[in-house]
Amino acid sequence: MKKAIQYLVGLTAAVLLLQACERLAYQEPEIRLNAVFAGEILFTDCLDDEPWKGYGTIEIEKKPFNYLSFHARNTEFCCSTDSILIGINQPEDTVDIEIYDMGPYAYCFCGHDLFFTIGPFKSKTYNFRLIESVDAYKRDTFLFSLDLSKSIDTVIFPLDTVTTIIPPDTTIIPPDTTIIPVDTTLNPPVFIETIYGGCNIDTSYRGQNEPDISHVEMRGDTAIIFAGFMYQCCAPFTTSFRMENGTIIIRLTDNCTQPYSACYCRCNCYYTFELKILLSKPFRVYPYKIFVADPKHGGDYLFWEGFLSGPI
Repeated sequence: MKKAIQYLVGLTAAVLLLQACERLAYQEPEIRLNAVFAGEILFTDCLDDEPWKGYGTIEIEKKPFNYLSFHARNTEFCCSTDSILIGINQPEDTVDIEIYDMGPYAYCFCGHDLFFTIGPFKSKTYNFRLIESVDAYKRDTFLFSLDLSKSIDTVIFPLDTVTTIIPPDTTIIPPDTTIIPVDTTLNPPVFIETIYGGCNIDTSYRGQNEPDISHVEMRGDTAIIFAGFMYQCCAPFTTSFRMENGTIIIRLTDNCTQPYSACYCRCNCYYTFELKILLSKPFRVYPYKIFVADPKHGGDYLFWEGFLSGPI
């Protein structure tokens, strides 16, 4: 009798489970899923061994049943990666998409072409934010809106490629007739020190979506040249300074040598440098150039160039 009761209970549970699965299978996908999911994910091998060249774009096409097909061109993650995850968060009308590099990790990164499909969506307008993998040189962010009630076939550019148009300044300023001779042999700039920050001293800066940038600040007769950029974690940087034909030359040198695994950690993070330079009076305008010496890519590349001067 006991066994018969157990059999009936088990049979009843199986029937209920089967009915529930049948109901789930015949419902519309939008109701059944109640969320947006990523479909098949494909990507190519490395496209270019110099990740700072060029920028990526996102090509988007609307597919049947309100799915979106994405083609991320020249998106960066590790060279040896064999698995990518697309993370999706959809609060209300906003869709956050993030590319996750699932490894295996390597001591280099490069551009790839990445293909994936997400959906289904409702037939309305959504605001999207797509962020590249933390294992990227620049980690571009793409912000865009799409109306899913219409056909879609478009190309999206990252935020840092958008050009801001500034109207011309019509203010008339009388010409300055003061002539300041450029004498590079008299009282040249003197390097004081470098203050290392960011990932140079704390790897908790990893993955922050900070821009590659340089700017100059004057504190009395001292110019402070700031430089910040994303780079592989745990790189042993040093700095050097020299004058060359009236131009300040700054070199930020990654001193890691083969095998790179003895130096680098398997991540990227944001490095900062503040170089203090003493300017002697009378102040003059000096061009400056910042080079980064990267052993993984065969030498120096020009990171930034600008001008600095003290108050006249």
